[in-house]
Amino acid sequence: MIKKITISIPDELHQRLKEFKGYINISSSCAESLKNKIDKIDLCVQEAKKRFQILPTWEACRLAYKQGIEWAGYDATPVELAIVCNWIDDEKYSELMDLLSMELKEVRSIRNSNSDVYEYIIHSFAGKGIFSKSQDLYHEDVEIAHSFRDGANIVWGQIKNETISKLMDSGK
Repeated sequence: MIKKITISIPDELHQRLKEFKGYINISSSCAESLKNKIDKIDLCVQEAKKRFQILPTWEACRLAYKQGIEWAGYDATPVELAIVCNWIDDEKYSELMDLLSMELKEVRSIRNSNSDVYEYIIHSFAGKGIFSKSQDLYHEDVEIAHSFRDGANIVWGQIKNETISKLMDSGK
């Protein structure tokens, strides 16, 4: 549903706007600007909740999912991304993870120094403010780490084959 509102603009802006009549959709431009302002406030509230450790689990999971996508796209090394996306749980590994462990020392080292993928994610990304500050792995932290991994898997799914080839070549 669309609601009408009235806005006021300065005379100078009104005159300039006349020059662009037919080129600028005033309603959609104003709506987009208002949405951007509201989103910016929401982001500030979310950041404060992160810093103060008061994010509810569902909100931390939603944020972790987005951070997982961004981490995979902008920050992850090929090895880190392969580990996060292919280490199943506890002592369970995908065939790819076993292969990477045999071929790459870095994968073996990370696997040996963490009990499971969730511990690796929580300890590696604790500074992101979405995990509890406790050294204990709470159920909520594992749920948040799972969401982070789900986000990373979005990127991994698109680059998996090329990345595996590159990793296997680098291990030779």
